[in-house]
Amino acid sequence: RVKPGSPADKAGIKQGDKLVSINGQKLIYFGELECYFAKEPDREHEFGILRGDELINVKLRLEKSVRMDEFKQEYNYYEFGAENNSFFTDVEIVRKGFTFVSAIENSISDSLDVIKITVVGVYQLFTGQISFKSVGGPIMIFGIAGKAAKKGITAFLHIMALISINIGIINLFPLPVLDGGHIVMSIYEMVLRRPIPVRARVVINFVGIILILILTVLVIFNDLIRFSDDIFSWFSNKSR
Repeated sequence: RVKPGSPADKAGIKQGDKLVSINGQKLIYFGELECYFAKEPDREHEFGILRGDELINVKLRLEKSVRMDEFKQEYNYYEFGAENNSFFTDVEIVRKGFTFVSAIENSISDSLDVIKITVVGVYQLFTGQISFKSVGGPIMIFGIAGKAAKKGITAFLHIMALISINIGIINLFPLPVLDGGHIVMSIYEMVLRRPIPVRARVVINFVGIILILILTVLVIFNDLIRFSDDIFSWFSNKSR
């Protein structure tokens, strides 16, 4: 199915066409398109299309727009405009089991991926590549956990593990009061072979507490703005 006015429609892709390649790479199944689009969303893509017995090539760029997800977070959406309604027909779902060792290996691999994403996200936040408005606080965490719980215990535990890893990584940042700050001060004392003066330590911890409080207020403010409609609706229903 091709959406009228979409990039696929404008490029001349028609219902009944079979996509056989993208950017010179053979397509095994329709779902592979998402991988190519995710890697290079802004480039011009060239498709090999089988229309009856004729093989034709078309080029197009995905149409970019800004959308809002269920947690009121803005994200870039890239539209292709063609769907394969039979993609999930007669597909056998296979559940892969894990041995004890493979389960540990996968958990470590997933944890490292989360750590990498967290570190990169913080870097992009401080370099201005990501808006501070995208940072969520306790209200957003509560919302995410609630939605995960509705999907089942596995999804809930997975989200809780991801949140725990995120908090653990942030706790290692070299900021006063956090464990990362204590580690830095301990290393400082080891190098200089003398303790940090008590007065200096008190001042450092006080500054750290102020910074944490400011950050907490900001992320809660973000949450209140993000979920203002939901919060207002909740209080309206309670007052009835």
